[in-house]
Amino acid sequence: MTRIEFAEKLAGRLNISKKEADKIVREFIDLVIDTLENGEEIKFNGFGKFYVKTYPERIARNPKTGEEFTLPERRVPKFKFANKVKDTIL
Repeated sequence: MTRIEFAEKLAGRLNISKKEADKIVREFIDLVIDTLENGEEIKFNGFGKFYVKTYPERIARNPKTGEEFTLPERRVPKFKFANKVKDTIL
């Protein structure tokens, strides 16, 4: 499902225009990104949580050449579903 399709379904459920629903979805996405950039996590009880995992700097090796190089520290956005969602889907 695309963002537009999601917004259309949201509009149908809330009885609002598709344009308003798309704006809500875009604002939600922007808010999640801004919150994660600030190092905060977002928890939705019964759904899951958005968070950022930081991986430390480490030495890696090119498997083709065997050359070693340093991978810098990096931050990766993650999402973990709540058990309620996992149990419903599985």
